[in-house]
Amino acid sequence: MNQPTSTTPRRRLRRGSAIAASFATVLALAGCSSSSKSDESKDTTATTAASADSGGAPIDNALTITTPDMEYDVSGSLRPGVGAITMDNTDDVTHMLAFAQVKDGVTTDQVTAALDKSEEEAGKLFVDSGPEGPAPLGTPALVGPGQRSTVTALDLKPGTYAMICFLTDDQGEPHWKMGMVKEVEISGDTATEKPESDGTITLNDDAITMPDDFNGSGTFLVTNTGKNPHAFSVAKLDAGTSLATFAGAVGQTEQAGKSIDVDGGVLAGGVDALLPGQSAYLTLDLEPGHYGYISPEDLNSPELPPQHGEFDVG
Repeated sequence: MNQPTSTTPRRRLRRGSAIAASFATVLALAGCSSSSKSDESKDTTATTAASADSGGAPIDNALTITTPDMEYDVSGSLRPGVGAITMDNTDDVTHMLAFAQVKDGVTTDQVTAALDKSEEEAGKLFVDSGPEGPAPLGTPALVGPGQRSTVTALDLKPGTYAMICFLTDDQGEPHWKMGMVKEVEISGDTATEKPESDGTITLNDDAITMPDDFNGSGTFLVTNTGKNPHAFSVAKLDAGTSLATFAGAVGQTEQAGKSIDVDGGVLAGGVDALLPGQSAYLTLDLEPGHYGYISPEDLNSPELPPQHGEFDVG
């Protein structure tokens, strides 16, 4: 693997949906606006295809979500506590998994109707929803077509949750309007089993630090030790395409209200926003190729200077 390279600040990130902002890990790729301070002796790599040997879940308390034809297809079930969530994108466009608890009795029809009125109206249906939407849980970041991402959250609460995709097509039509709103129930005895860790990926306000023996596969504890929210997101880049080029293209199409599926690469997942002190496990199985990573510094700021870099696998 090559050591990561970095780019310099160059643009602002348009925030978009107040609800989606809490989940906007990959939209931070559009910002591409700071240098990386990762330990230069460490390779910082992270795409998120779950290992075939693991079946996509490192623990028994697990949920798998596939995305055929603008739908969420759910298999498995989740209990409160420690739970693995796999997003397997079987569609031909990128999808996101906004995952938030709804108030008692709220249905997907009500969520969709409220979103049709306004995001503020929809926000009233969620539990503990603030100005930026529901608090992050530690769930998969956006996943491009053909990619698979497994994240193990550590503190899932019992209740009914809505899964929503806020991304749009080239005509500006949000995926939730096409059917990507679904409920999932978290109930039962609290699960405490954690996956075995192969090391820790540390996010803070200045750097991303990888384990010394990181080789692109395994299950890693991703922890935010900074004072601001952070996330860990990865793109697999086509030959000759830099992260800056790909991120700029993603940002331009997102700002134009079009699909963020652009030439030059594919969004490969990661861990969505983590609050200060929050952690989640990320299961990785990298294929050979050229990659970029990025982490927003502050999801509550209109200007996001993330750490980022590029690296080769294999």
